Amino acid sequence: LPLEIFLRHRTISNLALFKARLLANSHASGAMDQPPPQSPGRDINLSCSCPSVRLYLPLIHRVSTGPLFERCSEFVSDSAIDESSIGILLENTVIEFASQAESGVEAGQPVTSGNFSCHQMALFAVCPEGDRVAFGNRMIRKDIFVASGRVEVNPYIPISINFVKTVPGGKDTNPGRESFPIVPAISSFKARQEDDDEDIKTDSLLFSRLREVTAESRKELRGTDPQISMLADAEKSSLVLTASIPELNLDLATKELGTFLAMLDAAKPAVS
Repeated sequence: LPLEIFLRHRTISNLALFKARLLANSHASGAMDQPPPQSPGRDINLSCSCPSVRLYLPLIHRVSTGPLFERCSEFVSDSAIDESSIGILLENTVIEFASQAESGVEAGQPVTSGNFSCHQMALFAVCPEGDRVAFGNRMIRKDIFVASGRVEVNPYIPISINFVKTVPGGKDTNPGRESFPIVPAISSFKARQEDDDEDIKTDSLLFSRLREVTAESRKELRGTDPQISMLADAEKSSLVLTASIPELNLDLATKELGTFLAMLDAAKPAVS
C-alpha cells in the first residue's frame, strides 16, 4: 500500500521529551545503574519495499508561495494535505540491509551492506490554490527536482545508493577497486594519439625557438594519470558508498529559487 508521512515538529518534540523523562525516571529508580550485559553479535537481514512513499514537511511560518507557481504548476487531485508544504516522493522503493558479527567474517568480506533503490524520486512544493487555506480548496504542486531511472530498457536501471563495509585485509575481492569508475583505455588512447599528431608540429616549432624544449620534456609536463593514485586510495577503503542516478532534472528560475528557499526557512522549527 502507498505510504504517506507527515512530519509535525510539535509531535517530534513531544516524543523526544517523553523519551527524556523515561530515561530520567529509570536513572532515579536505579534501573540504569548496572551496565547492560554484552550480547554476542547477531546477523541482521532486512528487506522492505513500497510502491509509493510521500513525505510532507508542512510550513511552520506563513510565507507567500505565489511566485513559485506562476510559471508552471499542476493541480493535485488526491492530496491528503491542505496546507503549504515541502514534499518528497519515492516510487517503487526497495530498501535492503544486512549485518553480521565481524568475528566470523573473513578479510575482504562484507560486514555491513545496504541498498536503496527506486524508480523515481522527486522534491516538490504544494500549496492551496490562491495561497490560502479554505475548505474544498484545490492544491497545486510544482516539482523542484526530479530524478528517475531507465525503466524503458531491459533489465531496467533504477536510482540506487549502495554502501558496504568490509573487514580490511582482503586480496581477492576489493569493493573499493571494483566500484572505482576507471575511464576506458580506448578513450585515453585516442586522445593520446591525437595529441601525438599535434606534438610533432608543436615540438618542431618550440625547438626552433626554445632549444631546451624537447618531446621528452613535454611528456614530463603532462604528468602521470591521476586515476592511478586515486585507485590506490580507493583500494584502501573499508567503507564504500556508491550512487547511480541515470536521469535528473532541476528547473528553477531566480524568483522561484528565492521563494523555495523562503519555504525551507519557514519549515524550520523556532530556536528556543
